[in-house]
Amino acid sequence: MPSKSNKKKAAAERSAKLANEATEVAESAPTPTEPPPAAATTPSQPTPEMPKSSKPAPPKELVAPSKIAPLKKNKPLKVTTNSYQMEVKNVVCYRYDVKIVGQADGRNQFLLTGSKGSDRQKQTELTEILKLAMKKENITQLYIYDGAATLHTPAQFNVKKNGASGTIITTIDSTELSPSLRNSYFSKSHGRFDVVVELNSAQPQLHSSDLLKESPDSTSCPVTQMIQIALCEEAKRNNFLITDGGNEMFDRAGVTQIRGVEDMNGVGAGIKIAMGVEGKPAAHLILDYKKKQFFANTPLANLNLDWTNIPKVKNYLKGLKVSTKTNDRPQTFTIDGLSSLLMGQIKYDGGSVLENAMRCTGKPASAFNTQIPAIESRQFSKREGKKKAFNFPMEILVLAPNQKLNPKHGNPPRCERPHKRFELTKTVGEKAHILSPNKILESFGVKIRPEPIVVDAVTVPIPTIQYKTTCTAPDLSKQAKWEVRGPFVEPATIGKILILYNSTNPQDSDKLIQLKGQFARTARECGVTISEIELENLAQTYPGASVLLAIEKKFAELKSLPVAKKPLVIYADYSSSPTHGFLKLQERLCDVVTQQVSFDKSLSRPTIGRSTMINFMLKLNLKSGGLNHKVKPDPSIAHLYGDSSNTLFISYDVCHSSGILYRKGEVCDEPSCVGFGFNGTAHPEAIIGDFHYQLPRTEQVDDEVLKTRANFILTQYATARKKFPDQIVILRDGVSEGQHAMVVNNEFAAIKDGIMTCLKNNKQTKVPALALLIVTKRHANRLFVKDTQGSPLSLVTSLKIMFSGISNVPPLTAIDQGIVRKNGNEVIFVSHCPLQGTAQPIVINMLHNEKVFKTNDELVQLMSVMCCAHQSSTTIVSLPETIYAADEYAKRGADIFQAYKSQPGVVLPTKVTEETGEQLDFLNITQTLCYFKSSFKGRRIA
Repeated sequence: MPSKSNKKKAAAERSAKLANEATEVAESAPTPTEPPPAAATTPSQPTPEMPKSSKPAPPKELVAPSKIAPLKKNKPLKVTTNSYQMEVKNVVCYRYDVKIVGQADGRNQFLLTGSKGSDRQKQTELTEILKLAMKKENITQLYIYDGAATLHTPAQFNVKKNGASGTIITTIDSTELSPSLRNSYFSKSHGRFDVVVELNSAQPQLHSSDLLKESPDSTSCPVTQMIQIALCEEAKRNNFLITDGGNEMFDRAGVTQIRGVEDMNGVGAGIKIAMGVEGKPAAHLILDYKKKQFFANTPLANLNLDWTNIPKVKNYLKGLKVSTKTNDRPQTFTIDGLSSLLMGQIKYDGGSVLENAMRCTGKPASAFNTQIPAIESRQFSKREGKKKAFNFPMEILVLAPNQKLNPKHGNPPRCERPHKRFELTKTVGEKAHILSPNKILESFGVKIRPEPIVVDAVTVPIPTIQYKTTCTAPDLSKQAKWEVRGPFVEPATIGKILILYNSTNPQDSDKLIQLKGQFARTARECGVTISEIELENLAQTYPGASVLLAIEKKFAELKSLPVAKKPLVIYADYSSSPTHGFLKLQERLCDVVTQQVSFDKSLSRPTIGRSTMINFMLKLNLKSGGLNHKVKPDPSIAHLYGDSSNTLFISYDVCHSSGILYRKGEVCDEPSCVGFGFNGTAHPEAIIGDFHYQLPRTEQVDDEVLKTRANFILTQYATARKKFPDQIVILRDGVSEGQHAMVVNNEFAAIKDGIMTCLKNNKQTKVPALALLIVTKRHANRLFVKDTQGSPLSLVTSLKIMFSGISNVPPLTAIDQGIVRKNGNEVIFVSHCPLQGTAQPIVINMLHNEKVFKTNDELVQLMSVMCCAHQSSTTIVSLPETIYAADEYAKRGADIFQAYKSQPGVVLPTKVTEETGEQLDFLNITQTLCYFKSSFKGRRIA
C-alpha cells in the first residue's frame, strides 16, 4: 500500500489533472458571483487542490440508520423461502490455534499455511498432517478443523505431557506421510513436520448461543465461523468436496469425467442472523442448490483444446494451477500464458525445453508435440528481483484438483427450473447431513429444522411505461414484457448509418441488405430519423488485410471526419470472432459510435423479426443521444424520481482483474476497473456513465478515485440541470455483509468528501440529503410460491405449479420481514421474470439515510421504476438501471484496456513511487481511454 506521503502527492496529482477535465463541463455554465439559491445555480470549475486527507481513523463498527416504516401488507403472498430455522443451545466450545512447520534435511524451516480459501489442495494436505498428529498423540475426541490455522472442539483436550495443559506438540516424520504428500514437500530428501495445537490466547472459549449476538458486518464473528465449519464436517467425512471457505459442498459420488472436466451437484450453506418470523432474532441457514464444473486431477493434455486457435487456448489456460509430473521433484505453479515460440524451438544455455523434458521423464522426443507453444509460467526470481518466464511441455503437466471452471471455459451448466431446484436442494442437503441428523453439528449446540421457512411477501404496484404519445405497462403473465407503443420519448436524428462487415460469403451480404431495408421501416415506427444507410465490405475495401487491420484502417478514415459527418457504425461479425474489444477501442479512440451484431445470433433467422429490429433501434437511439421511454412513478416517490424530481443517482461497481499478486517493483498490467452510472443529463431519467482504472487490491474502491469522480458527477449534474440536487442516492453494487462497514467508513466517506468539495467550490451552503444503498445479486436467497393465489401468473406457469407444487414468485415481489437481517434495513426484492431457471432476487441494504426514504414502500417503488428504466430493453430487468449501467461501464473499461495494451507499438505510461517502485500510470491511462474526455461524455455509450 502507498505511504501517507505518497498518498498525498498522488491525491494532489490526480485532483489537478482531473480538475482540468471539469473545465469542459463547467464552461457551459456561468460562475456565480455570490451564493444564489441552490435551485438556480450551476457549478464553477473545481479547484485543483483537494482537501488533504487526515490521519486514517481506526476501524469503526457499522451503525445502521434508524428503522423506517415496513412494507404495507396489501394482498400478502405466502412465499416459501430457502431459509431454514437453526435451533441453538448453549455449548461451551474451545478454540485452538494450529501451527505446522516443515523442514527438509535440516535446511531452513517453512511455515505451512492454507489460509487462502481457494487453496483447497493445501488445506487437504494440512488436514492430513493434523490427522496424523492426532492419531500419534492418541487424541480420539471430536474436533473440527478449517484446513488452515484454527481448530474447534466441544471438549478441551486432556493432554499434559507436552508442556502446557491442553497443548499438543508432536512431530510427523516424512516416512509417515502418504506418497503424494511426501513427494510434494520432500521428494527424495528426508524431512519432518512439527505440529503445535494450543488454546487461542485471545478467546479460548466460545459459547454457541452467542451466535445470535454476532453480525457478519462486525470485525470478527468467531462463533459464526465455528458453526460454519461444523456445518460441513459431516459432508467432508462423506467425501463431499468443500469449497468457498466451507460455504459450499459438492457430492463427489458417482461423478464422471469428460475431457478433464467433472460436473458435481452441491449446495451452498450460509448462516444468517435474521429478524425472525416472530420478530425475535433467529439464526437461519440459507441453503441453495448449486451445480458446478471442476477440472479433474488429470493430465493437461486431456483437455479439449483447439490448438488451431492459439489466442483462445491461451485465454482458456491462463490462471489454471498445474503440477509437473517428472522424475525430478514436482513443481506446482499457475499458468500465465503460452510461449511465443513453438515448444521444439525453445532453447537456453546448456540445452532446450524438449531435451529437459526427455531427461526428466525418460520418454523419447516422439512423446511430445513440438509444433505447439509451451506452457509459460512467470515466477519471481529473488536473485534478479523480478519475474522470469519458464516454459514447460504440456505433456509433463497435471491439473491440480478441484479447480472451478469459469465462464471463459465454456457455457456453465443450465439453470434448473424452480421445482427442480427446490427438490435438489432438499436431496443434496439431506445427503450432506444438513437437512438430516447431524451429530457433529448437534455436539456444537446446533440443530436445523428440515422444513423451509414460509413468510408473507408484498406485491409492488406495476409501473406505467410512457412513450411520446402513448402509455403501456409490463405484462407479468408474459415474462414482464411490454410492447413499444408509438414513437420514442426523444427520438434521435442519425445522419448516416454505415454497416461494415468483412466476408466473402454472399449470404452475409444478403442478410445485411435485408437489415438495411428493415431499418428504415422500424425507424419510422419509433420516430427516429435516419438520413442515409450504406453497406461496405472491408474484405473488398482492404483486400489482403487482416480483420483487425481492416477495422483499424477504416476507423482511421472516419476519425478525420468532422463530428457532424461521422456515421454510426454497425459492424456485423460472427460471435466467435474476437473483434468486440478491438471495435470498442476504435470507437473510443476515433469518437465513432458503434454497434456490433452477430450473423449467427441476431441475424441467424431467414427473416429478421420485428423484436430484433426494435432491439437494434433501442440501442441506436440511446447511443445517438435519444431517450426511448420513461417510467411514471407512484405519486409517493414523485419527489425522488421522474420529471418533477431533483435527485442525483450515483452507482458504482468494480470489474476485477485476474487477481494476480504483484510484488514491489513489478508492473501491474491488469488493473481493476471501476464503473460509474449516474443521471448527469438534462433529463432526470437518462443514465450515462464512465470508468476509472485502479490497482487491483480488494473490493474497496480507491478513495481518490471516488472523491474526484463524485466531484465531477455532481458538477456535470448541476451543469446539465442548472441546479444542485435536493438529495443524492448512492447505490453500491456487489459487496457482502462483511464489507458493509468498509463501504460506509471508507468509500462513502470519500464520496461525501468529493461532494462537499464541489459544493464548497461553488459556494453552496445547502447540502443535499444523502442515502446509501447496497444492492446485490450475488447472494443465496431464493423465493418460491406453491400456488397461484390470484397472482398475475401465466396459464403455463399456473399449470406448472399445479403439477410440481412450486414455481417462481411473480415479478415485483418484496419481503422485509422474517428472513431479512436482524440489524439494519434490508429488503429482498424480485423485480423480473427469469427467461429460464429460478429467479434471483436483489437484496437491498440501506446503510445511510438522511430522511431521503421514510418507508420501505418508497424504497421498493423506486427500485421497481428503476428496474423498468433500462433503455435497451422492453422487459423489467433484475437490477436498477444505474447499477446496470455501472456494471456495463466497468466491463467496457476492462475490455478496452485489454485491447489497448495489446496494440503493437503501444507503450503504457508508467511512474515511479517510493512505495511501489515503477508502476503503470493508471490516471494517465484513464484519461486516455475513459469517456469523460470524449464526445460520448453526455450519452449512454455502454
